[in-house]
Amino acid sequence: MMFENQQYTLQCSVQNVAPVQSLTVTFYRGNTALGHLQSNSEQKKPVNETFTLNITPSREGDGAQYWCEAKLELGPAGSQRPPVVTSEKLPAIVHWWFTDSSCTEFPVFTPSALIVKYGDPANATCDACQKDCSGDGFGLEHAVGKVTGHGTTMFWTVDRLTKWDTYLICYYNTDAGDQCSSTVNITIYQPPESVSISFVNHTGMMFENQQYTLQCSVQNVAPVQNLTVTFYRGNTALGHQQSNSEHKKPVNETFTLNITPSREDDGAQYWCEAKLELGPAGPQRPLVVTSEKLPAIVHCESERKKKNRFTFTCVIFMAVYVM
Repeated sequence: MMFENQQYTLQCSVQNVAPVQSLTVTFYRGNTALGHLQSNSEQKKPVNETFTLNITPSREGDGAQYWCEAKLELGPAGSQRPPVVTSEKLPAIVHWWFTDSSCTEFPVFTPSALIVKYGDPANATCDACQKDCSGDGFGLEHAVGKVTGHGTTMFWTVDRLTKWDTYLICYYNTDAGDQCSSTVNITIYQPPESVSISFVNHTGMMFENQQYTLQCSVQNVAPVQNLTVTFYRGNTALGHQQSNSEHKKPVNETFTLNITPSREDDGAQYWCEAKLELGPAGPQRPLVVTSEKLPAIVHCESERKKKNRFTFTCVIFMAVYVM
């Protein structure tokens, strides 16, 4: 079940496709296209790729079917009919609450937002109303946990929060028959399980003033939109990156940075840091996991050329040093 006016994320997974940069994925609700997406990857070999789209369903969408289409468009020299593969269809059940504009007050949650580590306990209190409700005309809808109450004040508790798409909706009915409701924003997080650094499609020696790509892989982290990855050379930050994904559940995410090493990099160490920043309601210290350090060793060899001039070719060897 989904709730009206709350945001959800559709995910379209495409398996074993190449070249992925020629792929276009389209999300649909019924026969209506909701959006077209393409990959940022430059991989030539077959890969698995995931695309996401945020939706905010309404009551008119109850019973609609969501699906996605993957089309490989190879240009005029390719197939006259682009290869197309479609997903199964996912029916939507949308639940809505009648909230009249005549509501003079709304239920109040304490705290107003919850940020909870996956598997930890959680609790919240809802004061349904002060004056316009009585009897059984109020309640607290919940996906997990239990609710106890005293009058119009309700207490929600859960021993281990392990449901990623959980929700809390507090409501009351007025004497006029209107319904007034509030929700609380719940963020469930999981720190990165591991962080590693490597080079993309490269092993062995590297040459000075040529471009290479560092890759920082972060495993099993959520929510990925709160993650910031920083690349370092020694103590110098080379760049900060964030994900475009809207996934709420744990994912593996890869970040890349182009570098052009020089002989001054001899002995420098490349590494990356993954920081999960959850705001003032989250952990007081941001959750940080770092990769191993990747040292650069620069060797220079002289070559005699015309007019007794010398040039230097610097070769950079990379090795992995685990802290």
